[in-house]
Amino acid sequence: CPAGPTPRLVIFSWPSEQQGILLKDGRAKFARAHAEGHYLAWLLGRIDPERPVAIIGYSFGALITLEALDDLVAAGRAGRTDIQPWEGRPGRTHLVFIAAAVRCDALAPCGPYRDAASLMDRLTLVNNSRDDALRFFPLLDRGVGAEALGYSGMAGRWLPADVEYTATDGAAIIGKHHGL
Repeated sequence: CPAGPTPRLVIFSWPSEQQGILLKDGRAKFARAHAEGHYLAWLLGRIDPERPVAIIGYSFGALITLEALDDLVAAGRAGRTDIQPWEGRPGRTHLVFIAAAVRCDALAPCGPYRDAASLMDRLTLVNNSRDDALRFFPLLDRGVGAEALGYSGMAGRWLPADVEYTATDGAAIIGKHHGL
């Protein structure tokens, strides 16, 4: 809203209710999450570079966030002027991924979102090593078969040295449930 006050909180949501058979529904949402990342990138690309940003991505929200950051990296490298560049922005970016439904090697040196790590100042993972839904994550992307980041975690050494990283396994508190 051009004439309105600057927003302090934005909720980016999408229809996530289960539709039909669980595995088919999961695959459809997995595919859709990649496209939703483009919309989030557009939104993030309009934020003042001085403004700190915190993004909480739950389940496929982590995948959407990484897709968005990957788009922002690509846009910056292509010299696009329709969005604010995110590489080297002074405002801090803190990501919190809860039960992240994204492949566990996403930020590895050869992972698909390794460049997105350059846009983070802090990454906090809240995993659940007993999550029944994340246990079946390898079935969503048949070509990869990797476990979910929110299920198995990741090595902190994969992130740039200046990225603050913490990870917690909430299985003892959350149990086998995927919902909070």
